[in-house]
Amino acid sequence: NFPLDLAALEVPSTNG
Repeated sequence: NFPLDLAALEVPSTNG
């Protein structure tokens, strides 16, 4: 997961 919710591709867990 990336700290950037581009399009919630994965699970928004590590969202900054």
